[in-house]
Amino acid sequence: MHIVIDKASKIILAGYFSEQETTESYYNIYKKDFKNYGLPKLNISDNQNVFSSKNNRDHFGNSVSNTQLQFIFHSLGGNIKRRSVPQ
Repeated sequence: MHIVIDKASKIILAGYFSEQETTESYYNIYKKDFKNYGLPKLNISDNQNVFSSKNNRDHFGNSVSNTQLQFIFHSLGGNIKRRSVPQ
């Protein structure tokens, strides 16, 4: 289950069930969220591959290429921050 939670209000904004964590499943959840609430200024996520490319990292371990979701958020004016522990 994928869910989007507003951290300030602790309200679940969207939910989506899928068999695996894929880029497509995240597209579905964010589509629901964006339609109902607009683009969040900041999205905090774990370090799944859909949020952070494990390839193309610099010597500090930071990704130097964008995943599709990073590109979408950046193109729309939003931002994705990753944490080692899911929020």
